[in-house]
Amino acid sequence: MDVNSDEVRRQLIESEREHAESIPRFRELLKRVFDQDSDVSVDAKARLLGVPSRRSFLTFGGATVAGSAILVGCATPKKKQLPVTGTTEPPPSSTTTTAPGSAETNLILLRTAQSIEVLAVATYETALKSGLLTTPAIVDAVTLFKSQHADHANLLASATRDLGGIPFATANNFLDVEIVQPGLAAATTQEQVVALATILEDTAAQTYALAGGVLTTPELRAAAMSIGATEARHLTVLFGVQNLNPVPVAFMPTRKSVPEEAYIGTDGKTKKEPVAPTTTTTTKAP
Repeated sequence: MDVNSDEVRRQLIESEREHAESIPRFRELLKRVFDQDSDVSVDAKARLLGVPSRRSFLTFGGATVAGSAILVGCATPKKKQLPVTGTTEPPPSSTTTTAPGSAETNLILLRTAQSIEVLAVATYETALKSGLLTTPAIVDAVTLFKSQHADHANLLASATRDLGGIPFATANNFLDVEIVQPGLAAATTQEQVVALATILEDTAAQTYALAGGVLTTPELRAAAMSIGATEARHLTVLFGVQNLNPVPVAFMPTRKSVPEEAYIGTDGKTKKEPVAPTTTTTTKAP
């Protein structure tokens, strides 16, 4: 494998910079949702938490009225100073932006994403111990990717807890059985390990792109996309070391995001029991 080590290390520096910026951004975006002084609308918080909005709570019983009243009390916006022009600030985008989905879908996607991150950590750990990775630049890349995936798993666990769910700190069984295990078992060269890593990173990046259109608030969608940008950088590195176009598409597609069979439900199981294939792993561009 002919690897431009200088280019790989340059990409890794960029990846680490973007990763370092994305973590506080992720936490800040989620804080806005739960901070009682935030400017996130009550309706947006209601969609996120799965409770009725101000528009609908009067049509329900007393218990719902009480719950909505608490939510209203927790969403008092900060007082804004008028600019020197005397004009008011435009309303935040979260007051009008909506997306398909539900509170349950939020948790399913967060738990599923965490399971992919945990799987990536385990996969890279196995790859590093296999002795198949012989190029120092690739070893550096896989080591960094492993660390970043661990950080992402922790962030997603925190977000899941904030939404009242239980984090899923187990590798995604569907992807593990159908893709990772047969890929690792068949791998006898560095090239095959890199090909497997490419498939896993592609699945992760496209899953975050999908989540960006489904999660129910702009803040949660932006938080997911901040992780997705790091995953996309991983792909750029892996495509580059395989002499593939490092940026093959202008926008991240979603057609190869994690299949619904691999979604983690509230019971902690994937929707479908995985069946290990007998074919070998090959790299495909998104």
